[in-house]
Amino acid sequence: MNYYLSYPKQTVLITSRANVKLFGKTVEKDNIMTASWHTMLSFDPFLYGVLIAPSRFTHKLIQKSKVFCVNFIPYDMREQALKCGNSSGEVIDKFKEFKIEKGECKTIDCPYVKGACAIYECRVVSSLQLGDHTLFIGQVITAKKFSNKPRLFQEKHDDFVTTK
Repeated sequence: MNYYLSYPKQTVLITSRANVKLFGKTVEKDNIMTASWHTMLSFDPFLYGVLIAPSRFTHKLIQKSKVFCVNFIPYDMREQALKCGNSSGEVIDKFKEFKIEKGECKTIDCPYVKGACAIYECRVVSSLQLGDHTLFIGQVITAKKFSNKPRLFQEKHDDFVTTK
């Protein structure tokens, strides 16, 4: 089945934070994951959903912390999005490694991407196992817009486009 018929889809960076056990030690880890499978689910309450495979490090962090931030990024961050999507935050610090400036969310304990056009700070209210992904449903606690830059959309695999 060719699921790419529904593309292009806006590409976002999902940020998360939690205390996790790595190499026998408990450490606080921040992470960034590239995602194109996400959607608004409801206006009242304002709910937003992100689909994440259980094998992803971000899945573990969101399950533990029950929060995440959706970072709507500009087209000029396509290289960082590609790098974040092709590496694991379990073994590297993606913020540092890919020179992505980090900010602190105001209403949840989570980082956000300072170069983002807009962000949604979300608290998980439910999750559903759907096929090979988990749908994390987050209530948007804070929504903030930073810029009107053209946004990043994934066309297929590593091909990206924008709206302008």
